[in-house]
Amino acid sequence: MKRRTNALLIIILLPLIYVMVLFFLNKSIQPVELNVARSDEPSETLYFDTSKFYALSGEIVCFPGVLLSPTSGNYTAVDDFITNAKQTHDFFYASAFSDYRRPESVVGNDYIVTLAFNTRLPSETEYSIWFPSEFCEYRIFVNGEMVSESPTFNSNKPIFPQSFVSKLPPTTDGYYTVVAQVVSPVNYLNSCPDTAFFATSDRMHWSQIGEEHIGLFMAAYVIFTMIYMLIQLLALRFESVIVPFVCLSGMTCIVMAFMDDRCIMSFFPSLTAGTGSFVEAIAEPLYLLSLMYFTAGLFKESFPKRISYFVSASLIVPLVNALTLQQFPWLGSISLIVFIAPYIICGYTFVKAYEKNEPNAVPYGISLALVASNLILYRLTFDMLVPSKFAYSIGYIVLSIAMVTILGREYAAQNANETFYTNELSRQLEAMQASENAFLNAQMKPHFLYNTLNTIADCCVTDSKKAQKLINSLSEYLKLILSLDNMDKTVPIRHELELVEAYTAIEKERFPSIMFANEFPLRVPNIMMPPITIQPLIENAIKHGVRKSDKPGVVTLRIIENPDSVEFFVSDNGVGMDEAAMQRLFVMPKENQSIGIYNIDKRLKNQYGQGLHVESTPGLGTCVSFKIPKVT
Repeated sequence: MKRRTNALLIIILLPLIYVMVLFFLNKSIQPVELNVARSDEPSETLYFDTSKFYALSGEIVCFPGVLLSPTSGNYTAVDDFITNAKQTHDFFYASAFSDYRRPESVVGNDYIVTLAFNTRLPSETEYSIWFPSEFCEYRIFVNGEMVSESPTFNSNKPIFPQSFVSKLPPTTDGYYTVVAQVVSPVNYLNSCPDTAFFATSDRMHWSQIGEEHIGLFMAAYVIFTMIYMLIQLLALRFESVIVPFVCLSGMTCIVMAFMDDRCIMSFFPSLTAGTGSFVEAIAEPLYLLSLMYFTAGLFKESFPKRISYFVSASLIVPLVNALTLQQFPWLGSISLIVFIAPYIICGYTFVKAYEKNEPNAVPYGISLALVASNLILYRLTFDMLVPSKFAYSIGYIVLSIAMVTILGREYAAQNANETFYTNELSRQLEAMQASENAFLNAQMKPHFLYNTLNTIADCCVTDSKKAQKLINSLSEYLKLILSLDNMDKTVPIRHELELVEAYTAIEKERFPSIMFANEFPLRVPNIMMPPITIQPLIENAIKHGVRKSDKPGVVTLRIIENPDSVEFFVSDNGVGMDEAAMQRLFVMPKENQSIGIYNIDKRLKNQYGQGLHVESTPGLGTCVSFKIPKVT
């Protein structure tokens, strides 16, 4: 219960504090009002602080549905133009620039209106006026002179709405009459302050520089998000959370880019109003859909899947609203309600995940709360001047950082699990290999003992003294062989040579005609090697080589030391074998067949990756060799 309370505090109290702080901060930096007047009213000279911005306030003359200018008709003076325009056209007074959006202002699929107002300022300073980004096309006249015009004013494809600054020409009396012809598409969603702002040209210039720096920073952020999205798509394995993450990153880029015209227009300076409005309107429902399914992939057990299906279906409403270019106001109202549902589901999922103490719940909950806070703040400060509309992007930035952190944790945990299971598998394979080696070693001992005891049994009948020598030699051999542990992977080379000496002593008694030769270095290398490796090769050379030959047999053990390895050669001058017979040596023997060569080859490959090498020529003999690497 306590964890649920903490989760609710994060999801409710954090946005509340965040919204209150930024709301009152924005409230405290609102510009001072600068009075404007109609042409038939006096406008006194105003004295003000040149380091501040001023918001134009007062009544503005609005001529709906027409584009009038001081140069239209036979009007030569601005005052005459306004006076005659009032007599020949319907007009109304507005206190804010957004008031021109009236049904009577609609011509075709655009709002068209002419705005006019007067003001008087100190004449010794140069001034500029900043118009909000409600207008796609504009033409500004000051005191009968055109001072600025949009680059596509006379085209049929207006650019995406953006703010613009117009310098006011110097005057001797400080009196300014401003006439603005503006065009804006009906389907453009108004998302900017509904007033114009005024300041000295120097102050306006430094403000623009600051805004450009913010725009460049946010453009860099959008690029970073796109690059990071691609890196995640390529670097991480496909999991249920990755696809929604990629979609969420892409939608974050679009939402951030369209949040301020300085950013989107820097990328697409010729973006048309219709296309821009459509992409802007469609980005938010897709963003919410991606956010919801990113949450589902992150907290699978806590996410309410059944409800999410209905919410996903309901997001069709804002998509239809975007596809119809926001022509139906009732669809827009329903869309605002639908937008709340994904946040409720995500908040519910966070509370459940936090109750279960899931590791990624806290960063996710904080970032989700800030995104929701930004949306609330955006609505509350809709008619205010803020330093930049990117002030509403903090939640998106924090959410992106949280996504990086969460996916980094997921990837680290996945990598740790893979490392653990890889190490565990390696350990199990090593244990299995050691068990196999032990099994093969155990097979070697009874194999040799069986043959030796048969020989002793034969000698007991024919030559008791030879049998006694064999028993003594066997006793010495058994002392060495029984000291081995079947689980030992290696033994000193000295131990192997002692076994060979004990074995050949037995074989000399059994077969006096066979000679045994050794070719060792002056100093035998001090290495470790698999147990019972050389003796079976010598036994095989005797049994299958020299004993089957009519000539006197010679079995030679040669050891060669290389810089990085030691090579062993067991050769005989016996009958040899053909290629087919050599291939059969490395096939698993059938029951009751010799396993010597196969056994040794298997153990060497298990331990060193390479086994025995056999060279043989029929009638001349056989040489079996292997290599033991030195351990540095």
